[in-house]
Amino acid sequence: MRYLADEAMDLEWTVHRAGIGSDGPSKGVLERTQGTPGIGTFGDCAAYDLRLLDDADAVHTCDLSAYRKDTVR
Repeated sequence: MRYLADEAMDLEWTVHRAGIGSDGPSKGVLERTQGTPGIGTFGDCAAYDLRLLDDADAVHTCDLSAYRKDTVR
């Protein structure tokens, strides 16, 4: 992270500090958080990462993810 912040600000990068716990069925939709992280499935984390590619606000961030309250099953 220090390298990215100090030496790579001319590039667009985003770091997902994922908590991956299983390869089971989806548990909902992950979103960026500064709070308590969620433990996601591989598929949910992959879907989240794909959405980050279109999120201009995520550039130069290093965030955790958690499930949306309204989508947890």
